[in-house]
Amino acid sequence: MTIAVLYKYTGDSRELAVREDGAPDWSAARKMIGEDDAVALQYAAMVGDRAGTHVVAITVGGDDAGRPASVRGALVKGPGSARVIADDAVLTWNRTRTADLIAQVIERMGEVTLVVTGPGSIDESARLMPAIVAGFLGWPCFENVTSIEAMAGGWRLTQASGTGRNTIEVRGPVVCAVTSAVTTVSAPGVDVLRAAAAKPVVVERADAYEVAPIAPREIGWERRPQVERRHRIVTGPAAEVELSRALAEEGIR
Repeated sequence: MTIAVLYKYTGDSRELAVREDGAPDWSAARKMIGEDDAVALQYAAMVGDRAGTHVVAITVGGDDAGRPASVRGALVKGPGSARVIADDAVLTWNRTRTADLIAQVIERMGEVTLVVTGPGSIDESARLMPAIVAGFLGWPCFENVTSIEAMAGGWRLTQASGTGRNTIEVRGPVVCAVTSAVTTVSAPGVDVLRAAAAKPVVVERADAYEVAPIAPREIGWERRPQVERRHRIVTGPAAEVELSRALAEEGIR
């Protein structure tokens, strides 16, 4: 039994620039492991410790994702090893093709029974990647997971749902996207940094796998049309009535 945890090595979203046409520009953003992914890495390691099983960190990224310092940034969070697809060719892939590659990496490893991800994903936090990866694997997928516990033949999950929570027992393998609140990421000490440098790492190119181009493909991007604001403010004892009338005038009921 092995636990896989997915992470991104990508531009820091706090340094994202926006071009004049409104398109995002990551060219000057410092590369790092996403904050949500750091949570997933550390929490997956905690689950692995409790279950007494190995945890492997997996990423698909450009050539720089395979640099020792880049991989070490993931391993200091606790996983016992890493598998990295480091290939600039994947930077132009759509999310479906990338998910296919991730699924193939997991299948080639064998014996993976749990895949953990953060709440965001490589598609600008559209939160689609966990489900697409699960689809290629043929496994169930759960979002907003706040707790994972091993049980005989599967996993017991706690999932945030509205104002309450669901407790789910899953027999067999599963993909879980955990919330950013499952744990607090701790700063690694010197001993942890040294241990991470000695952990096994497998770095591969994308062409080690057979991943065919998948339609649809993104052919363009444009800024969302700006909607002119009304700048209408209602106040006073009759504000609720005036607001209701104003919304009705706009066709909002």
